[in-house]
Amino acid sequence: MLTTTVIILISLCLFVFWFRYACRLMLSVHPAKDLTGKIAEANKLKFRTVQSALNSESMLAFSELDRLFQLLNRDHRIITYLMKYGACYRCGGEGLEHALLQLDYRLMMAIYKLTRTTFRGEAHKALCEMARVLNYFANSMGANMSGDTIQVALPE
Repeated sequence: MLTTTVIILISLCLFVFWFRYACRLMLSVHPAKDLTGKIAEANKLKFRTVQSALNSESMLAFSELDRLFQLLNRDHRIITYLMKYGACYRCGGEGLEHALLQLDYRLMMAIYKLTRTTFRGEAHKALCEMARVLNYFANSMGANMSGDTIQVALPE
């Protein structure tokens, strides 16, 4: 019984390590052509503004972090909608990568919610990674589109 528990714990630790490494590796790749600006502008997405605010040297207040979190979640809803229903995007074949990064986004949401009041530095890192995931999705959408721009208006 003890051996089985140890093997399961070690396997779980290795899986978490692999998952975090795979997500960071995917997010660290710099595309040949960056199309995030075009997608963000066409759909009024704010994740690039959030990235700029998070990259500033000043430590942000709790209320400001919460506002940035809300902006990222709004952008996530829009990007998810576009990826699900956009005719030009559905032809892309990054299923596993997108599933892993969607899971990573949700994990970072949970980490943000758990750490936002106590560990502001960790909450800041979680928001940074959430913005990077949205940046990856937007660039992936732009790469899969054939020159036309998809816009969406979601109910607020």
